[in-house]
This record gives sequence, C-alpha cells and structure tokens, in this order.
Amino acid sequence: MTPNTAEARARPATSSRLRLNRAAAVAVALTVVALLPVLVVIVTRLGRTWVPVGDLALVDLRVRDVWSADIPLIGTYNRFGWNHPGPAMFWTLAPLSGLVGRPAWATLVGGALLQGAAIIALAGLA
Repeated sequence: MTPNTAEARARPATSSRLRLNRAAAVAVALTVVALLPVLVVIVTRLGRTWVPVGDLALVDLRVRDVWSADIPLIGTYNRFGWNHPGPAMFWTLAPLSGLVGRPAWATLVGGALLQGAAIIALAGLA
C-alpha cells in the first residue's frame, strides 16, 4: 500500500510547523525569563524613595535637566575627563520622570523599562 501523495506532503509540513511552534514557545519563555529582573525592579521600586549615588546620581541629575533650561547635549561625564557621546539616554528617560514629577525612582524605573524594551527588541531580532 503506497501512501497518498497529498498525505505524504502534508505530514512533513505539519511536522515542521509543530517544530516552528515549539521553537517560538521556547523563545517566548526565554524572553519572559530574561524580563523577570526588569519586572522585579519595576515592582519593587515604583513610587518608593530611592537616593541615587555616584554615576547614577549624575544620570538622574541630567535626566531632570531635560526639563530645565540647561538641556543636556552631551553624554554623562566620565571620571577620566571626557563625556560619553550623546544625550539619548537622558532624553529617553525624561518623559517618565517628567510625567510623575521628577522623583529619583523614575530614573531607575525608566532605566528598567528601557532595558526591558531592549530585551524584547533583541529577542524579536533573534
């Protein structure tokens, strides 16, 4: 008994489709696992008092400067005497900070949201 050619063609397509669905499910599960630390930061820091120190304090000050007359046009200052290129990070973190009244925790939560967006984008790319 020889199998019908239509059935023979349908079997490999179903098998490859099943493998593709399984791979997509694994990719989504791994992305969720990678996002867990981001969710922990958001849940534990949202609305709570936080006092930034060191480099994070400088970043927080520059994020707050986005809403002032002294808009940052260069990156963060480095202790070796030069600035990192570009203020894109400050401008990206500023909307959340401005929306909630410029508290320090907004910079931390905004950074976590930015990292979460990067994880999702890279997972989609991969």
